[in-house]
Amino acid sequence: NKASQEKCLACGARNPAAGSQTPSAASAADTRPLSEVLKMAAGSWTCDGCYINNKASQEKCLACGARNPAAGSQTPSAASAADTRPLSEVLKMAAGSWTCDGCYCNNKASQEKCPACGTKKPS
Repeated sequence: NKASQEKCLACGARNPAAGSQTPSAASAADTRPLSEVLKMAAGSWTCDGCYINNKASQEKCLACGARNPAAGSQTPSAASAADTRPLSEVLKMAAGSWTCDGCYCNNKASQEKCPACGTKKPS
């Protein structure tokens, strides 16, 4: 984010340097389980290209610009459905996927370069 922005483009959190003395919800003590804290908002979607979570209102991924596959559809994505799997299972990488050395994004096995930063897949 740019220093002049009052809120984060990805999550909407307030810029801590914006001069507010009121602690944000993110900085307050949170006693919820981690799986609850990381739970995606209803209707939000995970980018098929870079696996970044995006708000339902976003037509394109903030990280790589890929189009929301559900754009124009009223069908909720699988990611927004209730998920009762353990967090370790939810975050488990798919077989053959790889982590980018440039930006640490997780990528599908079929991707030859990272869609977020363009780094080539390691051999």
